[in-house]
Amino acid sequence: MILLLFAAGLVSIACLMVFGIGSRSPEGKALGILSVALGIALGVTAGSVTASLGADEGTVVAVGLLGCSLVMIAGSVAARRLLRKADLQRHL
Repeated sequence: MILLLFAAGLVSIACLMVFGIGSRSPEGKALGILSVALGIALGVTAGSVTASLGADEGTVVAVGLLGCSLVMIAGSVAARRLLRKADLQRHL
């Protein structure tokens, strides 16, 4: 149960980070959608692997959410760096 609450908190943070990237520019929206798509794909894969190992439903959901949110957070950080770098190069 604690793992599920932790996963839900990380999903909230990940969604806020993706929203922050998407509100900057059209390129940010595209990169945000990409990080969400990759996060969902990894989350489903992690949940499927956990389910095939015989875990209960709560653990499967928690592992899927953790995988999804961590990829979304990493994708948002990478997108923010790319956008910042592109903005700096545009001004030079």
